[in-house]
Amino acid sequence: MDIINPKNLSLRKNLLIFKGKETGLGKYIFLPIGSGLKLLKHDVYIKNGTEIWACPKGQDPQNFGSCIFPHYSAQESLKVEGAGELTLRLRTINNELEWHSAQEIVRRTHYLRPAQRGMQLVIELSRTDVKGELRKSIENLSVESVDRNLKTDEALVIGCAVLDTLSFGNPLGRKNLSAYSKVPRETPRGKYADELNIAWLSRIALEKGFSGFGLGSLLVKHAKRVASQYRIPKAINMEVIRTVSVSRLNELKSGKEDFLLKEGFNFDSENNQYAPPKRILDKDGFLTPSNLVDGFGGEANRKVYYYAENI
Repeated sequence: MDIINPKNLSLRKNLLIFKGKETGLGKYIFLPIGSGLKLLKHDVYIKNGTEIWACPKGQDPQNFGSCIFPHYSAQESLKVEGAGELTLRLRTINNELEWHSAQEIVRRTHYLRPAQRGMQLVIELSRTDVKGELRKSIENLSVESVDRNLKTDEALVIGCAVLDTLSFGNPLGRKNLSAYSKVPRETPRGKYADELNIAWLSRIALEKGFSGFGLGSLLVKHAKRVASQYRIPKAINMEVIRTVSVSRLNELKSGKEDFLLKEGFNFDSENNQYAPPKRILDKDGFLTPSNLVDGFGGEANRKVYYYAENI
C-alpha cells in the first residue's frame, strides 16, 4: 500500500482528482457520496494499483484504513415464498441522480424526512426475476417512482439505508457501549461519536409492498460491513434510533426479536423518550401525523436506541 502525495490530490464533492501519474487510474475517479474523505484530515493510499484507501493522518492504514474506491457492491440470494429465489445487489452510490432517487424512497415511505447527508446503500433486484406477491408490488408502484429508481431497464432499486455520524447529540443509550467509560469526561458532546468509533444508521427504507421478506435485514447486514470497511472514519460500533409504538416496545422487552436484533444489535430497554405519532401518507399523498388521518389512532410512540459493537 503506497501513500499518494497530497499535493497531487484535489477533492471536489465526491470527485477525487489526480494531478500526478501515481495511480494509473486516470485523471479522476468518483468516490461514493458520503465516503467521509477529507484531504486535510486523511492520508490517501493506492493498493494493488486499483484500490484507493484512506486513513486518518499519522495512523496505520492496515489497521485504521478504509477502502473508498471502488465503491461497495455485493450480491445476495434470497428465497421468498411464492416468488422463488431472488438475486439481489447491494451497492453504495457515487452519482447525484441515484442519490436523489434513493432519497425519494425515503420521502415516500419513511416517517422521517430524507437525510441531507450520509452514504446511501441501496438494494436492487431484477424486474424479470420477480414473481407472485412481489410482482404485484412492482406493478403497484407508480410509473413515476419506477422510472425514478431504475438503474437500467431491468434493475429496480427497492430500498436504501443511510450511513452517517451522529455528532449533534450524545444519546443516553451510548452508556451501554463498553467503550463509553473510556471516553474522557471533558469530551464535548459532538466529539463522542469520534471517540466511540461509532457509525449511525439514520434511515432504513423499503418501497411499499417489499417489507416482511428479509430485505431490511440484508440492508442492515451490509450497512455494518460498509461502515467498518468502506467508509472513513472506519467504524467499530453502530447505532440506530427507531421510533416504535409502546406496544411494540413492550414486545421487545418481552424477548420478541425484530430485524435489528436478528442482525446482532442490542437495545436500551430503559432510556426511551416519548415521540409524536409517526407521519404516514394520507389519501392525498402527504406525509401527515397518523393521529390526524382517518382510520388511524395515533398510538403513542417511543424512541428506542439500538447498538452493535465490534461490527
